[in-house]
Amino acid sequence: MFNSEKDYLGAWFDVRRALGVDDTILIGRVDISQNAVEWHEYRHADYDGVGALAHFLQHIGYGRQVLPKSKFSAPQTLAEKTQLTLNPAGRHKPASVRWKSITHFQHNPNQPPKTADIAWRVLSPEQSKSIDVAAKNAGVSVNSFFHWALHQASLLLMDGVEEVSWFYPVNLRGAFSKQDTYANHSAGLYCNLPADATPQQVHLLLSEQLKRKSHWGLVYQAQFGALLGKRFMSRVLKANLKNGRYAGSLSVLGNWPNTLNESDQREKLAREAILICAPGSPSYPISTGIIRWGDRYTLCLKLNPVLQNNAYSADAVLEQWQSRLLPLS
Repeated sequence: MFNSEKDYLGAWFDVRRALGVDDTILIGRVDISQNAVEWHEYRHADYDGVGALAHFLQHIGYGRQVLPKSKFSAPQTLAEKTQLTLNPAGRHKPASVRWKSITHFQHNPNQPPKTADIAWRVLSPEQSKSIDVAAKNAGVSVNSFFHWALHQASLLLMDGVEEVSWFYPVNLRGAFSKQDTYANHSAGLYCNLPADATPQQVHLLLSEQLKRKSHWGLVYQAQFGALLGKRFMSRVLKANLKNGRYAGSLSVLGNWPNTLNESDQREKLAREAILICAPGSPSYPISTGIIRWGDRYTLCLKLNPVLQNNAYSADAVLEQWQSRLLPLS
């Protein structure tokens, strides 16, 4: 039924771009000595974050990258696949966020889209090691620790919330394959966090959704939806834009570069760092990107223009995110 040559997940980004919602993955090349960044753009309709990173790093001289394989096997039975397709979120039904200030999304084809607010950091090797140690001491994964800190920092933008819905992208390469290895091989899952969630709670809730294989439900839904055509996909996306479903997404993309042999490449690694940030949407206006660049973490955070009237900038939210990751720095 499904064509391995067609990127059904990417097709959704094509349709949302037609609705005026940007699908640009931003990759930043940072000159560490100058603390300056040069941005490059990839369309999510053609690449997912891992694919875009691998393509970009090969392009700038780091060699052909090994695309990371999924740790998660696909559901085996028809009953499990059907259940996940009909209810991908499980008990984590996406709930609308009460923002302190938000502008309703309106696309005017005669005007260019407003620029998103973006902030970034390249952490030192010492700071990065401290985050690893803090996560280990808390008894949670580094990904869960990043998610907890982002969740707490983002409450600045929200008004009296008890529970916040997040989207967590999941790499499915290996278990899910397309002929174009750079194309979209990532789905994701919903995770609802109490406002006062601890790192341990975040870890348990994420683990629950991963164990349930919730991310596969969204893969199946996206593929069937794409088969129904652009008109159907447009209706679904318009409804999501109108109702604003969740806070944002946490995109953790692993360790890069993963092919590094020659001395000149190692010198380059010391001189520069790479950032990445997901497109985000008016429906989930906080978007992020985290990678481990050599012995450093790099962080990127973007606020969709619907949050432009908020009292806090992307840099202020990122500052709070970092302060929770590194409380003693």
